[in-house]
Amino acid sequence: MNTGLFVLFEGIDRSGKTTQTRLLVERLRAERPDVPVVVERYPDRSTRIGALIDAYLTSAIELDDRAVHLLFAANRWECARRVERALAAGAVVVCDRYAVSGAAFTAAKGIASLEWCRAADIVFWLCLDAEDATKRGQYGDERYERVAFQRRVGQFYHELLNDHSTTHAVDASRSIDEIAGCIWDAVNQRLGVRESANE
Repeated sequence: MNTGLFVLFEGIDRSGKTTQTRLLVERLRAERPDVPVVVERYPDRSTRIGALIDAYLTSAIELDDRAVHLLFAANRWECARRVERALAAGAVVVCDRYAVSGAAFTAAKGIASLEWCRAADIVFWLCLDAEDATKRGQYGDERYERVAFQRRVGQFYHELLNDHSTTHAVDASRSIDEIAGCIWDAVNQRLGVRESANE
């Protein structure tokens, strides 16, 4: 059975996760058409639990922080079989946020950190100061989109990911193309290793 590749992008808001996810997917589809690609983004606001998360993030409802943490985890579990099927079929699953975000954001709110996200094959941590992130455009109106809070989230990303073996810390202050090139080199190298192992 083929084994896919789980590529994860993490970082504070406006660090470039969505942009780099899109660029990697476009390049994989253009240069590696033999490899199926699946895109995931969390929270997935299209699900029932995702709709609750959306209401919370947009301040339409209030919830206990521990309940919110569990909702984010449940949202990932809602989609887990879809991800597992894609990986089992040999796809590259490119994911914009996953469980590290849950741990970093929860810890930034003063709740004990939960470090269960160590399963990704490659985690691209887009490192950017919150102040630099605002130069790309002001944060929006959602409850976590505040510079001071994003600064705290960034500190917990550092704690969770700094020394982890699958993490590629990427300087997100560089140009979009430079970042994308660094990401492509790492993913393409990993695909080559995987294909050599399957031969």
